This record gives sequence, structure tokens and C-alpha cells, in this order.
Amino acid sequence: EDYICYGYRFGDVSYMSDTNFIPDATRAKMANSKIVILDSLFWDSSHPSHLSLLEAVDQLAILKPPVAYLTGMSHNIEHNAASQFLETKSTPEHRILLAYDSLCVPVDL
Repeated sequence: EDYICYGYRFGDVSYMSDTNFIPDATRAKMANSKIVILDSLFWDSSHPSHLSLLEAVDQLAILKPPVAYLTGMSHNIEHNAASQFLETKSTPEHRILLAYDSLCVPVDL
């Protein structure tokens, strides 16, 4: 069953967690964000309320922010292996990284 999940945009930072789908209207509001934060619960398993790491990478390929952080990973996502995979999906203009405890994201309002 569909449910509503709120995403947030603070200046040039967009944050959306606990969702497995980003509607076109929402994606338009996230456009031109300098930083995008998405969840990625599992590597590739479908979940009713979370993106997988592969789904998040697909969404980021559309949004193309300069920097993206993935958060909310389960214990099944090994940090080093996921970081190495994300390096293969990153470019100098579009970096995808795993978020981590104590990460500070600059927000200009």
C-alpha cells in the first residue's frame, strides 16, 4: 500500500529517507541540489519503505548532485565493499559516498 514519506530540502541539500520511490514532482524539487542524502537499506533487495543501494544509485544517476550520501544501511552492507562499489559509480563531478556517524553536512540557508 502506498504511503506518504516526507523529504526535506534545506538550501542546496535534499534529504529523503524511508522511501522506495521518488515521484517526478519530488525529483523536480530536488533538482540542482549540491548534496543529496538517500537511504539504502540493502544491496539490491526490494523493500516496501526503503531504497536499496542499487536503487539509490539509479536515482542519483538521474539527479546528478555533485555529492551524494547514502544512509540507513543494514548490517548486510559491508562498508569497504560498498565504498569500493560506489567509487565505480562516481565521477569527479558526481561523488556517491556512504554516510557515517558524526558526518557533518554543510547547509547554507
